[in-house]
Amino acid sequence: MAIRTYKVTLDSKNSIAPEPVFLRQGDKTGAVVIDATLMDNGSPVSLSGLTPMFKANTADGQAVIADSAGFSIVNASGGEFNYQVPNALSSVPGKIVTAYFSFSNSSGSESTFDVPFVISSAVDITQKQAEDYITIIDGTINSLSDKIDRLNIDLQNILDNYSSGDFYNKAQTDSKDSATLSNAKLYVDSSISSISSVPETFPDLASIKAKYPNGANGVMVAADNGHKYIWNGTIWADSGIYQAVGLAESQITSKSVSSIASGDVFISEIKDADKNSWNDLNQTLTFSFDPRTGSFSATTPSGSMPNTGIMLDVQRKSGDYDLIFTNVNSNLSILAAYILKKDGTLLNQVGNAFAGGVTNGTATIHISEVSLSSIAIGDTFRVLINVKSVDAGGKQVTGNVRLLRSGDISLKGADSLNGSLAKIHDYIDNVGLIKNNIVVDTLWTKWFSDANYQTNSDGSLTFWSSETGDPGPMFPITSPLFNGSIVYIYFEIKKVSGSAAGVKIQLVNNNINTNPSAGFRIADPINVKVSNDWESYIVPIQLNDTWLVQDLSNNFAIISAIRGTDNKMVLRNVAIMHSVDPSINMQIETANISSTNSIVEFSNGLRKGEFLNSDSLASPLPKVHYVTPVNSVVDNGMCLDSITVNLKTAENVTFAIGVLDQNNLLVPSRTFTLNLPAGQKTFIFQQDIPIPAGNRLFMECHNQGVLYQSSSRTENILVQDEDHSFNQNGYSGYQFYTSSLMSPFSYRVRNSKIESEVKNISDNVVTMQSDLSSLKSGTNVFRSPSGKRFAINVNDDGSISTVSLDPKKMFVYGNSLTVGFDGFGMAASKEANDWVHLVAAKIRETNSDFSFSVMDGRDWESSTTSADRLSVLNNKVAAQLPSDADLVIIQLGDNINTADKLSSYADDAKTLVNWFRQKLPNARIVWVAQWFSDQLIPIAEAACNERGALLCDISKYDRDPQYKSAVGNVWTDREGVQHTIDNPGVALHPGDLGMQMIANTVLNTLRID
Repeated sequence: MAIRTYKVTLDSKNSIAPEPVFLRQGDKTGAVVIDATLMDNGSPVSLSGLTPMFKANTADGQAVIADSAGFSIVNASGGEFNYQVPNALSSVPGKIVTAYFSFSNSSGSESTFDVPFVISSAVDITQKQAEDYITIIDGTINSLSDKIDRLNIDLQNILDNYSSGDFYNKAQTDSKDSATLSNAKLYVDSSISSISSVPETFPDLASIKAKYPNGANGVMVAADNGHKYIWNGTIWADSGIYQAVGLAESQITSKSVSSIASGDVFISEIKDADKNSWNDLNQTLTFSFDPRTGSFSATTPSGSMPNTGIMLDVQRKSGDYDLIFTNVNSNLSILAAYILKKDGTLLNQVGNAFAGGVTNGTATIHISEVSLSSIAIGDTFRVLINVKSVDAGGKQVTGNVRLLRSGDISLKGADSLNGSLAKIHDYIDNVGLIKNNIVVDTLWTKWFSDANYQTNSDGSLTFWSSETGDPGPMFPITSPLFNGSIVYIYFEIKKVSGSAAGVKIQLVNNNINTNPSAGFRIADPINVKVSNDWESYIVPIQLNDTWLVQDLSNNFAIISAIRGTDNKMVLRNVAIMHSVDPSINMQIETANISSTNSIVEFSNGLRKGEFLNSDSLASPLPKVHYVTPVNSVVDNGMCLDSITVNLKTAENVTFAIGVLDQNNLLVPSRTFTLNLPAGQKTFIFQQDIPIPAGNRLFMECHNQGVLYQSSSRTENILVQDEDHSFNQNGYSGYQFYTSSLMSPFSYRVRNSKIESEVKNISDNVVTMQSDLSSLKSGTNVFRSPSGKRFAINVNDDGSISTVSLDPKKMFVYGNSLTVGFDGFGMAASKEANDWVHLVAAKIRETNSDFSFSVMDGRDWESSTTSADRLSVLNNKVAAQLPSDADLVIIQLGDNINTADKLSSYADDAKTLVNWFRQKLPNARIVWVAQWFSDQLIPIAEAACNERGALLCDISKYDRDPQYKSAVGNVWTDREGVQHTIDNPGVALHPGDLGMQMIANTVLNTLRID
């Protein structure tokens, strides 16, 4: 039965979506029913002749729902129908914004506006994960699976009978009734000859019955639903969709089966729980906790002490923790969390939640690794949760709590970068900015008390002076600072009036109140330019040796207007953030001196406290594109920590992470765009954004059109502009060159905080993929009596054929990884060690007649239009393509490194695969992607999926230095002459170990063992 029914009117005149449909994670199909009426501008739409379909994405966007099985037509002429919401839609909690109904007939399909769904979390952590739920395709797959299962049973019966001797030999078989065999052959021939290979088409099933009431041979197709009907001797049987999309070899991958993400596995770290009276041991508490679900109930005593403490025991592990609350009821007024030693010694408060009462019942308190620094790994510590009810006690507070190790290992594109910056606002709004053990200070006192200060109703502060002073609020820093400390000042500000250009950020000590003449600064001040619009700033200030004579035990941060007349500023959302553990920031200082891999800074030689030198002059470069510091990242496992940018105008700025190839051309692996204001800004990235060894961060400066020059010494930078173009040997683009100009940005990298978690999960994924591959190969590989291997292939017309898994002739179309050195793979030590020759050697172990040829495809990559790329195929490739090749390997895409090359690449990739498919319809096609620019792999994958080719993903080996070559390595050409690699771009190509890994991956994709 349905536990909830929603009535929804789907009217074309109303573009406003109805109220959300609510489900619980794990609800079965039909638990929620939608009673819907389809209308057009107030008039019912007849459903006669229409095929309804429900389409949606799951809440995480990882799976597709396409369901035609859950509909019941209530009143066709009145547009009324019922729909049972499928279980697959509720597999992932969250809000679904893409969900709608579509209705189709022979003329096409139309769809409604989106119907929002909200999937509430379930207590049960064993809910199965989201996977594609497409009822039409599922039916086809099940039907094909049943047929294969029956075929396997028949084959096994034959083998069993053969093994037991229960069969006729040839002489016995020949002696059987030849007349019976002859009659059977005549019957079959007659039946087959009467079956038309071209189906007859009718408007609907009724028309088929009208013409052939007693049946007929052949296939009849009904146009109203696209189904084929076959006479079974009694009735016209519905045999499903007539031209369903065929499943190509290996198209069902592990991604289609299921996916397990680290964020989907919630295992609480709580060992035990107990109740604790808050400050009064005589208070009587009622408390319960279920460690299996995290469900808790705490009833506060009536009277004057309405607080209850829930004590959680946790075994310390490395890393941060998140204390997560869900389903908390409205009896709670506030909740705070504290860290204690096992003996009950209070260490610190780590945060609070539900201040002002419960709204959605969900909150998270972050516990940083540094706040647990006094607890040894493996020892038990305690988390005390102080629960306060809405009145003087006697209320039952219920909910769920779990403690999780922090760490999100997924990076899903450019949106997550801007999302990281947006989270800073969320943390401050919730007064919960306790990330990475920083303390947040937001109280303030007046600096220049005779000035004017006005607190506004929205919480902002307006300050000004009619004199020429520099007033502003002064914020106390509540824990001692030390040499090497970094203080981050976050604020939003705008100028209302006055002549001041901006505000001055100062770190001072208590001398400013007691004895200013003795000196009060403890760091270089920083000036921030302010506009008449709201802008947000993150200003890092690091203490250094210059100010060591000052007392660092009682400190303040001042945000004051730079001297001017009638300067009026409005300030809001201030957070002063600093570490409470000296060891953290001392690591930063040590890294800058000794170049350890904790923090690496690319500062371009700029002086502390300023970004551009005071004597810098603008140097117009209207054709400049990307710039980057001259040094690349040295250590592996590094991530982007922060970017400092100085812009003359606000704009959307593109950044790229990548390498320079042997021609000093940029090969980006990832790009993202940030919306940046004018002036100097530093942005700190909370999420791990990998920058592998040998890579750099590049900034696009085209819109700024200017770099800077200075008489002071600065480090060199690398610049890309349109005056340094390159086009040789199939490579084209703008080359980078060394310049003494100053970069408008700098960046820092740090160690990945979750490197070990990634490795553990990656190892598990590899194991799962291996198991799935074994299962896959076991169900779709067949051997002939002579031992030859074949795979089943479903063609576009629905027919089934076989494909040999033992190739005879191979054609490889690739770039420098294939034909870079003397006709073989660049950076391989010799011809026999490149990936193509390794693959060929393996195949020849079982087929000595195997042959292959390779062709340089870099002219296809360097083309910038679809017409040019098609011309390369027709005029060059066609002349060298063997007509009897049964295996084609494409290894292209690494040199798609400019906007004009990328503009038509997605369409051209499909054309490329389709061109080979048309030339060699019976050949297997494999696309090897990609050593550089792994962000383009989805384009190759889409091209493969569309035409039944196989994708061979090699991108993981480029991220590990052990698989690359190195400057100083030696390679030998075909004449036996040795050469030394002296170009860093060449050294980024795969070495012998990398070539072997590529070959292994290709062989696994081809199922050659």
